[in-house]
Amino acid sequence: MLQAIAAVDRAALGFTPIPTNAVVHLYSRPVAGCDAMLVLDDTPALQNGIDRQIGFRKTANGYKWILEQEIHRGPKTFTQLGNTDHQWHTAHEWIVITYETESLTGHPPGKLCVAYDGPDSRIAERKDLTLDEVRPILVEWSQKR
Repeated sequence: MLQAIAAVDRAALGFTPIPTNAVVHLYSRPVAGCDAMLVLDDTPALQNGIDRQIGFRKTANGYKWILEQEIHRGPKTFTQLGNTDHQWHTAHEWIVITYETESLTGHPPGKLCVAYDGPDSRIAERKDLTLDEVRPILVEWSQKR
C-alpha cells in the first residue's frame, strides 16, 4: 500500500504529507467500494486537525491507490442537527478534500472536490470551492493550533 501511495503525486492534488507518527487503522475487508482502506487519525499529540482515508483496489501486483480524503478540522464550532440521531449538537467546522479515480463516494472520478461545513461566511454554503480558495483558510487554522 505504501508503494501505491508513493506512485501518486499527492502534493499536486493538494494533499498534505502523511505524518510518520499517525495512528493508522487498516480495513482489509471491502469498504466504500475499496478492497482495502487506511484510516489515519489525528492524535492529541499531533494536534494537526487532519484525518485521512486512503482507499485501494487489489491488483495482481499488490494495491492501486483509488481514493483519498482529508478532513481538516477548524477552530470554530457551531450547532448542527445530527443526521442519525436528529439531536442538536456542537461540531467543529471542517474542510474536506476528496479525490477518487473511480466513482465510489458520489464525487466525479478524476476531479478534486472541496467541501466546507461551518459558520465561515467566506465559504459557507458554497458548492464550487477550489483548493486555491481554501488554502489560505487552512493556513489560518494551522496557525491557531
